[in-house]
Amino acid sequence: MDGRPDQEEKEEAINKFLKVLDKQEKEGFKDLSSLLSLLPKPGNGSVRSISVAEAIEAGFLPAVDEAHGDMFTPSELRQYSHAQDHRVTRDIPC
Repeated sequence: MDGRPDQEEKEEAINKFLKVLDKQEKEGFKDLSSLLSLLPKPGNGSVRSISVAEAIEAGFLPAVDEAHGDMFTPSELRQYSHAQDHRVTRDIPC
């Protein structure tokens, strides 16, 4: 068990937040910082980046077909490939 809320709990939390947000809007967002402070903060953990090829393989991105293959010049494709091979990823604290 990973401690994450189920779908019903998520929907309930979102609906509650939207009701309070609606009230804030009617009052001119005078206490918006208090409302936003109630939102859960993402936990600290390791972040693993994946390559574009891995994202395509996993189904997160569509594969490039021949119709879209000529959208970029050869130099743009080389720059993109270089950027993908040499990108730096790091965790950014919240």
